[in-house]
Amino acid sequence: MLAAGSCPIAIIQTTPEFHRLGTEILTMGGKALGFHAVVVVGAAQVSASADPLLSPGDIVVLVQNSWGTGWGDLGFGLMGPASWASMAKAIALISSV
Repeated sequence: MLAAGSCPIAIIQTTPEFHRLGTEILTMGGKALGFHAVVVVGAAQVSASADPLLSPGDIVVLVQNSWGTGWGDLGFGLMGPASWASMAKAIALISSV
């Protein structure tokens, strides 16, 4: 979608775990803090995982945040299926005008 000129934006309900995200996959939600918009830049299917909360076949979503390179992995973060299902509240596809 990004290559075609469209930009998927997700409104998520942030949690302390989301605020502290590093290079790991966010697998759980937590206490709701507020709402925030992120760009959905990709998704991938898990083939194997050492994390007991992820199973082969699960889909993880790659998002880019506006908080700079100090958040996540240089400004990008992976959200597992449980965190995505509980935190993603709305998605919009922005197309070129």
